[in-house]
Amino acid sequence: MSTLYRILGLPQGASHEQVKTAFRSLARRFHPDVNTGNAAAEECFKVVSEAYETLADPDARAAYDRALVCRAAEVKQHLSTFAVITVATFALTIAATGLALWWTHAKPGPEALRASVAEAARARRTNQRGRS
Repeated sequence: MSTLYRILGLPQGASHEQVKTAFRSLARRFHPDVNTGNAAAEECFKVVSEAYETLADPDARAAYDRALVCRAAEVKQHLSTFAVITVATFALTIAATGLALWWTHAKPGPEALRASVAEAARARRTNQRGRS
């Protein structure tokens, strides 16, 4: 996340003098008169100038700082939501996998069913013989 402070190479709590000094240094470096024909330098100069205009005006800077705080809170909220959704998805996946494995092992296969049917038939025959 690039901020106007980063564009000027300053920390967020920089003083007005620091902003002014950083702007002058970067303006000299990227000024179109110094970099004739260099479109990239001209674009950098425009970006640095816009950053300075915002940070040099106390009202605009206060509004920008409030917007940064709101933006940081939104990012934090999105990350928290993402983390909760990720954990819930993982837990549901593990639960579903465990249930599927349990069902596979708990459910008798065809051989077990045949054996239980055969055992039941033998028991019935034995009971019928015992009664006769």
